[in-house]
Amino acid sequence: MEIIAVNDGSTDLSRKILQEYSDRIQCIDQRNHGVAVARNVGVSHSQGSYIAFCDADDVWFPRKLEWQMEIAIKHPWVGVIGGLMEEIDEFGRTFKARQCPLDLYDKPINLKQVLLMEGNVDGVSMSTSVIKKNIFEKIQGFETEHSNLKAEDYDLWIRASGETQFYMPSKNVARYRVLKSSRSHGNLRKEYEGQFQLLRIYRKEYSAENYKIRKAKIYAEWAESSFFEGEDLAWRLQAKAIKLHPTHRSYHIRLIREIVKKILKRSFRNLPENVGVHKENR
Repeated sequence: MEIIAVNDGSTDLSRKILQEYSDRIQCIDQRNHGVAVARNVGVSHSQGSYIAFCDADDVWFPRKLEWQMEIAIKHPWVGVIGGLMEEIDEFGRTFKARQCPLDLYDKPINLKQVLLMEGNVDGVSMSTSVIKKNIFEKIQGFETEHSNLKAEDYDLWIRASGETQFYMPSKNVARYRVLKSSRSHGNLRKEYEGQFQLLRIYRKEYSAENYKIRKAKIYAEWAESSFFEGEDLAWRLQAKAIKLHPTHRSYHIRLIREIVKKILKRSFRNLPENVGVHKENR
């Protein structure tokens, strides 16, 4: 196994710290060009057959790569192997285990239509997944032509899914550190604007109906995620989703229930998590 660290023009002590491990880590210094270029540079210096990324706010489980290589040996045609992720706070305390509700786990799967319709699903992310280097090179790595691309990881998985099957084990392989600043309105806006951006880039992959459904889902998910910014914003985004695709009722009803539940929970701090509406039998 080789470890490559790309110092993308950092202004802190990163370079000095990395030099202390230069006997075990290949360190590459460059001017700041952004995460997509930095990752491509790191891969270009690698010698292995599989590539795994680990961002600064993520922590791998000790046996992550071992588990994934066992899957690679058993399913050698699979080009991307993912895994689930726990969310931890700044003190390292786990408060949420991510889980994809779709039946995607523990089997080779063609993921392209799922990614196009559902977004970047839990089970495949930058710090949980490994990708074959030949697949990464075939799709020419991360997109760098669009300098303002906000969802370069989601874009990579869409393109990879056109070339290979994915495998997502139903176990946690990494932890993602969620800081208060990472849930700010600005970061949420960037995240969902990135999804709209890719929706436009891959417009030809959608039928007219599926395009409207996907756009409505992005607004609805943004509404649910942005609730802490204020009820007005959440309702405005949800209204856009309903206007785009009013017949997608079950999805809208579920998210509206979540928003209402959060309103009640915030108003009544002692309200249990599984609050419901009591109907009196007559």
